[in-house]
Amino acid sequence: MDFTTSWQGRVLVGTMRGELGIRDHEAMSRAIAEMAKSEAAGIVLNFTEVVYLASVGIGMLLKLVKEVQAKGISVRMAAPRPAVKMVLEMVKAESILPMDATLEEALERVVPVAA
Repeated sequence: MDFTTSWQGRVLVGTMRGELGIRDHEAMSRAIAEMAKSEAAGIVLNFTEVVYLASVGIGMLLKLVKEVQAKGISVRMAAPRPAVKMVLEMVKAESILPMDATLEEALERVVPVAA
């Protein structure tokens, strides 16, 4: 897994690439901790280049959402590939982590949540 962040105004964009499986747990933990401590108005997870998502990755994503929502920060996922989106839909993750078809849509829709 490769992870980078960038800012679009007050929105933190976390771009993940590759596979998010058990062997990526430590790197993903660091990435999530970095995003969770930010002072962003919102967070968008850019999944355009994620090709595989294991259950451990799903759990860590949901952990991030819980942590940042407690701070009043909303999180959206942008552009998951069909196979990744299907896995997330199977576990009904979209009820907690909304998904958008494109990065642009996610950036438009991310808004602060009530703490």
